[in-house]
Amino acid sequence: MPLEYGWEKLHDAVRSLMSTGTLQQRLFNAAIYNLIHIKPENLPAGKRDEFKKLVAALTRVPQKGNEGSIQATTSRLSDDEAKGHAHTILNLYEATLEARGERRKKA
Repeated sequence: MPLEYGWEKLHDAVRSLMSTGTLQQRLFNAAIYNLIHIKPENLPAGKRDEFKKLVAALTRVPQKGNEGSIQATTSRLSDDEAKGHAHTILNLYEATLEARGERRKKA
């Protein structure tokens, strides 16, 4: 059930985005506790490249000292960049939810 796992992790990521803190902090939590555990095969085929680009974008700043690359990246994002990544997470969630529903209908 790889798609189920992807849906579960994206669901939790969306919940992280709705918690307290700055958007950058919420994005960090969504990434570190959920997104990094998703493999591309846990997502609909048409969304795998978008997911890979998101992960690359959230890890683009190299780690330094005790600060990992996700923290280094998310802490330096502008509000607009952070909003864009949050929208991408929501879009991935919605696509996975839709694919999961189609899968259940076919079964």
